Amino acid sequence: MFLELRAKKCFVFNNQIVFSLDPTNKTTAIYGPNNAGKTCLIKYIQAMKGILLNQRIELKSNLFSNDSVCELGITFEYEKKEY
Repeated sequence: MFLELRAKKCFVFNNQIVFSLDPTNKTTAIYGPNNAGKTCLIKYIQAMKGILLNQRIELKSNLFSNDSVCELGITFEYEKKEY
């Protein structure tokens, strides 16, 4: 089970963003004003899925930086252990 997804210097995210999935809730919502990064968050989630499935991904570094490095992170639970 995914607990948390993290991205930094990826798509429009320059600072680290954290998308937490509370295991006690059955519903997760993404909301916010226009042009706040919701679509980029979805693209990041799709890229993480592709990485885990060993598929070709389209991951872009931060659009507003000259740094070409994307920092990605994931926290998950497997057999009651957190990784």
